[in-house]
Amino acid sequence: MKAINLIPSDQRRGAGGAAGRTGGIAYGLIGLLALALIMFAAWTHTNTSIDEKTAEATSLEETAAIRTAQASALGPYAKFAELRTNRVQTIKQLADSRFDWAHAMGELSRTLPADTWLTAMTGTVAPGVGGDVGGASDPLRTARAVPALELSGCSTSQTAVTTFLARLKLMNGVDRVDLSSSTKSGDVGAIGSSGPTDSATGSTGVVRANPCAKPGRPAFSVVVFYEGLINPPGKTGKPTLNQQAPATPGQATPGQAAPAATTPAAGTPTATTTTSQTAPAAPGAAK
Repeated sequence: MKAINLIPSDQRRGAGGAAGRTGGIAYGLIGLLALALIMFAAWTHTNTSIDEKTAEATSLEETAAIRTAQASALGPYAKFAELRTNRVQTIKQLADSRFDWAHAMGELSRTLPADTWLTAMTGTVAPGVGGDVGGASDPLRTARAVPALELSGCSTSQTAVTTFLARLKLMNGVDRVDLSSSTKSGDVGAIGSSGPTDSATGSTGVVRANPCAKPGRPAFSVVVFYEGLINPPGKTGKPTLNQQAPATPGQATPGQAAPAATTPAAGTPTATTTTSQTAPAAPGAAK
């Protein structure tokens, strides 16, 4: 008798065909579903990251707008601070470039000997700056672009003129003293363009003798050049180029010989004019 297998052929062990084909399709569908899931997860993550970056960019733009508004509101204060700084610098430059004429005049008054008189004096910070506009400047003044004094006057002798030049060199801040001329003449009008007279009227109206009108007294013209700024002792500020004690008649600074002239007596005339030539006060007149 022959055995008959009643199990359907597609369910039998080791059977292929339709059963094998159905199993491959299932695996393929599973793979597609897994790939779709991965792509969806990646797309979701990317969208989330884009949204976060967009929100961050928006927040930064808002912050930048706020900071810009604050900077615009503080703009006038920044301009005021800049203006203040510029003004301070300008004031410092003006202070550093000033020349202390008061101290220079004090030095000159203590340096002028008793046997020497001044008939004219002009002070300028540079050639052609300030001074007597209508008067003629000393030709030696253009030698250096520094503050300088142009002095004109007379003395009793050429030796006294030399002593006066030596004392001028001792003044605080003086760098160089140039003698333009020193002539002796018996003419009364040898000094100045208009010439001194034999007498001059003082502030009290009293007629006094003019010492430079005497014949035989040499008339000189001197230019005193300074190094730069002069600050009197005890005065705060920028250091001077040649800071030393004020010169006094008969006293020498270190490295310089003492002048041979004597100390001027009290009451000696020391007439100093800045823009025009005038007759000096007579001996015995008060300073």
